[in-house]
Amino acid sequence: MGGKPGNGIALVPGAGFEVALGPVDPEAPWSILPVRVSGRVELHLLMVWTRKEHAYVQGLDAALTRYASFLTAAPTVVIGDFNANAIWDAPRRQTDFSRVAKRLADQFGLVSAYHAHSGEAFGSESQATLHFMRQRTRPYHIDYCFVPMRWMQDVVNVSILDSPPWDALSDHRPLVVDFADRTV
Repeated sequence: MGGKPGNGIALVPGAGFEVALGPVDPEAPWSILPVRVSGRVELHLLMVWTRKEHAYVQGLDAALTRYASFLTAAPTVVIGDFNANAIWDAPRRQTDFSRVAKRLADQFGLVSAYHAHSGEAFGSESQATLHFMRQRTRPYHIDYCFVPMRWMQDVVNVSILDSPPWDALSDHRPLVVDFADRTV
């Protein structure tokens, strides 16, 4: 999904999985999409790419409201490029990353797999998911995978792939969450 070839949201399911676009709310940002995953595991997925045109994390907060019933109807993963980090939170702003992360936990029972696994606090990440404009001197952690809290007992590893070929493909790095087979 997206207006430019090679620039948008893509989902490539692995063997044993089928995906279908969920009920798209026309009032939600186009770059935040609900997906139903079926096969070996049944779950809902909210694919996220926050964008300036939707005020970044404010657009995600609005999408959480629009898709609340979808998010609570099945085990859910919220994943993608949030373009946000606690280091940019502003006390006067009604919606910022920390408030959205808290909402994901409180309302939907979701935690960031990276942070829960590593024990690192939001804003104090030791690994970057983005090297802005491919500059190693501008590292940020802005990509997240929020999973049901109860799934964390089955997380085997969380890693960020920061080596070739990823550096040639994008300034973002894949965030990989490995689960034991018994999850869900």
